[in-house]
Amino acid sequence: MLEIKLYVADIDYDGIVDMALPKVADKLSKKGTFLGKMVKKQEKKLGKMAHKFLTKKGQDGTEQLIAKLAAKKRSLLIEKASDIVEKKGIGLRVVGIDVNKC
Repeated sequence: MLEIKLYVADIDYDGIVDMALPKVADKLSKKGTFLGKMVKKQEKKLGKMAHKFLTKKGQDGTEQLIAKLAAKKRSLLIEKASDIVEKKGIGLRVVGIDVNKC
């Protein structure tokens, strides 16, 4: 087994919100639930709220939050990373992902 460490900095969290929120809203709205319909209707408002939340948290607070969320969703991250490499035809099995605030 090989361990690869990748350090990232200067993450554009606002850009991630702008990219991910429409996808999340579409996915939830397709489920036909009340929450899904509400999220789709209020997508712009939710985006503004997310941007304000990130600004209020600051870079350090946002990074701590992301590290906690990644630890909580570790198995999902491994699954998604495995799907990506499989779709690209790369002979690689992702067996672990750790995200820590440095």
